[in-house]
Amino acid sequence: MLRSHTRLVLSICTAVAATVFPAAVRAVDINVPGDHATIQAAIAAASDGDRILVAANTYTTPAGGLVVDVPNLQLLSTAGSATTIIENNTAGMPVIIISAPGVTIGDVGQGFHIRQLQAASDAIEVQADQVKFGVPTRIQNNRISGNNSGEGIYVDSYIEAGLFVVQNNTFNRNGGTYSFDTGIDFDSADHPSANVGSISSIDSNIDVLNNTFTDMDTYGVYFDYHCYKSNINVNNNTLTGATGYSAIYFDYGIDVFSTANINGNTITDFGDYSIYMYDITSNCVANVNNNMITGVTYAGIELDYIYYQSTVNINNNTVTGDGSADYGIYPYDTEYASTTNVSGNTINGFDDTGIYTYYNYYGSTVMVTGNTIGSSTQMDYGIYIDTEYGSSTTITGNTISGFDYAGIEEEYPYAGCTTNISNNTLTADNGGADYGILVDGPYYGSSVTVNNNTATNFDYAGIYIYDTYDNTHITCNNNMLTAHPSGADYGIYQGYLESYSTGTFDMNTASGFDYAGFYNDDCYYTSDLTVTNNTFNAISSGADYGIYIYETAEGSDGTVNNNTCTNFDYAGIYYEYPSYEAGVAWINGNTLTALSTGADYGIYVYEVYTGEATIDGNTITNPDYTGIYVEYVDYGGHCDVTNNTVTMNSSGGDFGIYNYEVYEAGSTLNVTGNTVTNYGNMGGGEGGFWQDDYTEYGSRLNVSNNTFTAHANGSEYGIYSDGGASDGSKFFCMNNTVQGYTYCGLYTYYTYDGSETTFVGNIFTPQTNMGDFGIMLDDGVEYGSHANVSNNTVNGFTDSGVSIDYYVDDGSTCAVNYNVLDGDPNTGGSFGVYFDDYIEYGSHVEVIGNSIGGIKGDVADDTAGVYFGEYVEYGSSATVCENYIRGRTGEAGNYMAGVYFYYTAYEGSTLTVCNNDIAGFWDAGIFFYDDVEYGCSVHITNNKIDGGRFGIWTNGYDWIDGTDGSITGNTISNFSEVGIDANAIWGSLIDIANNRIQGNGSVAGVDIQDLVDGAAEVTIRNNCITGVDTGVEVEDIMDTAFVNVNGNDFDGVATTGIVNVMGLAANAIDGTGNFFGAVPTKATGEVDVSGELGSAPDNDGDGVIDCDDACPDTASGDDVDADGCSCIQLNPTGDADGDGVLDCNDNCPNVANADQADSDGDGVGDACSAAPPGPPPCGIMPCGPGALMAMPFALLGILVMGRRRVR
Repeated sequence: MLRSHTRLVLSICTAVAATVFPAAVRAVDINVPGDHATIQAAIAAASDGDRILVAANTYTTPAGGLVVDVPNLQLLSTAGSATTIIENNTAGMPVIIISAPGVTIGDVGQGFHIRQLQAASDAIEVQADQVKFGVPTRIQNNRISGNNSGEGIYVDSYIEAGLFVVQNNTFNRNGGTYSFDTGIDFDSADHPSANVGSISSIDSNIDVLNNTFTDMDTYGVYFDYHCYKSNINVNNNTLTGATGYSAIYFDYGIDVFSTANINGNTITDFGDYSIYMYDITSNCVANVNNNMITGVTYAGIELDYIYYQSTVNINNNTVTGDGSADYGIYPYDTEYASTTNVSGNTINGFDDTGIYTYYNYYGSTVMVTGNTIGSSTQMDYGIYIDTEYGSSTTITGNTISGFDYAGIEEEYPYAGCTTNISNNTLTADNGGADYGILVDGPYYGSSVTVNNNTATNFDYAGIYIYDTYDNTHITCNNNMLTAHPSGADYGIYQGYLESYSTGTFDMNTASGFDYAGFYNDDCYYTSDLTVTNNTFNAISSGADYGIYIYETAEGSDGTVNNNTCTNFDYAGIYYEYPSYEAGVAWINGNTLTALSTGADYGIYVYEVYTGEATIDGNTITNPDYTGIYVEYVDYGGHCDVTNNTVTMNSSGGDFGIYNYEVYEAGSTLNVTGNTVTNYGNMGGGEGGFWQDDYTEYGSRLNVSNNTFTAHANGSEYGIYSDGGASDGSKFFCMNNTVQGYTYCGLYTYYTYDGSETTFVGNIFTPQTNMGDFGIMLDDGVEYGSHANVSNNTVNGFTDSGVSIDYYVDDGSTCAVNYNVLDGDPNTGGSFGVYFDDYIEYGSHVEVIGNSIGGIKGDVADDTAGVYFGEYVEYGSSATVCENYIRGRTGEAGNYMAGVYFYYTAYEGSTLTVCNNDIAGFWDAGIFFYDDVEYGCSVHITNNKIDGGRFGIWTNGYDWIDGTDGSITGNTISNFSEVGIDANAIWGSLIDIANNRIQGNGSVAGVDIQDLVDGAAEVTIRNNCITGVDTGVEVEDIMDTAFVNVNGNDFDGVATTGIVNVMGLAANAIDGTGNFFGAVPTKATGEVDVSGELGSAPDNDGDGVIDCDDACPDTASGDDVDADGCSCIQLNPTGDADGDGVLDCNDNCPNVANADQADSDGDGVGDACSAAPPGPPPCGIMPCGPGALMAMPFALLGILVMGRRRVR
């Protein structure tokens, strides 16, 4: 712009220029007042390059101001600025006007006091078009004073291709409240070139150096518009405001390959902005370094809009606000491949932000490093930045204190940007701050690194990372986070992590939080969350969570491994949906220690939905509700809970491991290899493993190889499933060790609708005198399902070792095999194996190979080794075989039996009771308490029964309606009343054969206590009956029924062999072919005893009579031992040398010779004959290892083998 007085000067200059001067021969010195009385007169007389030397005095300028219009003129004082004064007292006019190129005003020791006495008037006006490169314009070493004046130096337009130097001047006040509105004002104008626009300089150098500006009202140094292709140096100045707006102010900055250096300045009390530059664009460089700034009320250093490959360096400044100022350093907008570096600054006294770098856009770079930022007045932020669109931000090595909102905030890392926040030390205000580090919404392919920071005194979150979207990557490692002493909500908070994003949180330490050490709101759409090797120590009063993760879903992965969490009071790890819709989660190797008073959960998982979750190798201490909680595994989800160590609180807890339900589409829950201790002591409803509902719809529950040890005061259950398995599911419970339960070691409800329950190899030991049940299937096995309860050990039960409490029906099977079941050693147990309800509709039950002991007698209740409480009916079957069953000898009971059928077989079903070893029961070895009826088959074979009132007892109940029964091959001894007791037999077929019935002064061997009627057929044959008064007693035979008693050995009967109590002659017993020996009375009643045997029977013809023969079915011609047993009967499957030939048939049993070659026909295989000297060859004498020890027994065998008669 051009002012009125400037136009006047131009007119004068034009007139002077019209005068023709002779060419100067050389520069001359002109003295004032020596040569000319006034300075203006001297200028008028001067030529290009002359010097005007002004003596000490006060010089008042002409009305239009002192016009310096001679090129290259030097205007110098001879006495310096203290005594050489040039002043103006004309309103509206400057003191000096420079209107020629190359002018110098002042020098070292030769400056002036340029005094503007008028308000709103400038001290020096420079006509910008007269500033040239070749002939620099210099204003230096002057005192320039004002009185509420305009500008100290005013440059009226843009400088083009010029060098302008203002240095070593002092700008101050000679009156008024301030000196100048602006110390130096570089005005602007539109440049005629296209695309340049309004500028303050072009192709120029401007130096403002070592000046002192005092009592400025608005600006110290002011540039009105762009400096275009210029170099600007504003260095080492001292600037003090009065009311001041900005010490150094570039209203439109620098443009197009320009450089601005603003270095080493000392700035005080300049209000809003100490240093401000609005626009740094198009390959420009701005350096703002080593400045000392105090008294800021808004922003210490603000540089806005750093564009198009420009660079800003703001380094090593000291910036101090007034306590209420907003920003220490504020580089507002870095864009389009530009760079901002803010390093080594010391910033104090700001209320909003120490360093505020608001936008970093479009491939730019911002580095904020090594700064020290503090505030005693609770600033909001230490460092604040927003990085977007492929840009890069580095915030490292800063020390920040006194903030009350966030030490560092990255506002919106967006669209392919990179942010690195590392190695910073952040100490919030004593009253706390919301965040140590806040990263708000990283999106769209960005990368954020937050490593090695230390944050202290936060009261909401140490590190808070908001929602993270669209292929964005978070790395947060090795941070040390300490909350305010009163606590904080979070150590680390990560919001949503979604859409191919990743978050890695490793080796962090967070202390003093009161809600969660680590919190993640969501991880979904093929994202990955990794939380590993962190230490989260809650406040001493406890926090809700150590780690909280809402979900990993829709193809996402979550890894939560090797973390340490302490002092939580709700959950050490809370993972709401760890694998929702094909997500995968690992929760492994964590150490979780609850508050000493307990916590609800060690690990809580709400739902594993379609995906996979692994909970492995964790150590959990002090929970008082549940150690590991997995609510749902469903819709094809898979969860492994393995190798964890759970130690409940010293006061106990409800559940070691808890699952609500496994269901839908083949879901799987594996609970294996865990060690759980101290659960229980809650007054009931506790368990080491607890399932609150079903495993259903083709799902699978596996609880195996765990150790569950209850609290010293016990737990109601060891393993508990309230719903069991249904709808084609499988429940495996194998090889667990369960100790200290007070009610049931293993409890399940349904096995239902084609499901399978497998309980194998477990060991159950209850609390002393308190474990009612070892294993209980409370609602049976139904609808084509299968239960296998095998090879378990149950110690110390007081009610039942294995209890099946409801139906086995509709084609189901239940196997209770090879278990060791011992009743309580002090009080005994009621039932070894207990079936409470019907076995029906084509179902099958087997109880095989169990060892059952400690069954008590109870005068108030029934007890039994194996008990069936309802019918086996409608084509079903039950097999009770090869069990070892022991009662507590001498204890009387209401009904006490080894095998007890309260209800028996019905409607075409089958009972098989075989090869059991039963002893010590008060009432009976085998007891039927109801009729066997409607076409059933009952087979009681090869059992060994010792003691009791009866061996086999029906207690007044009948065999009726087409029943097929056999009681064969049993050994029944030491009974007090009857060996085999049968009541009425109606229309049925009963075969009682090959039994050894050995009473001890007992009543009868076989007693049919009621009618044999309805075409019944009863055969009592080949039995050995001793030690009884009566061998066989039949109450009555009617109609077409018949009873055959043949081939029996009655030699040991005390009184009568056969008794037909009421039978008529037409219904005589066929008692032919028996051996009566010394029986006093062979028969009474209608009995045909013709054809009596002259010697005791030996039906297999092995020379050992049936009553002494342990193997009554020896093959003809086989050699036998004293018990009547051949080699093949004693060792039916032995093949010691593995050559495929059984030992009993092998001519060289200890040397493999499948061909059995025997070239010399001596019965010893060639393989043995050719062997080195050693044991004798095989044959009757043994060979191979242990042969010498076996020789005495072999000789004994020779002596006793052969056909013989005992009597």
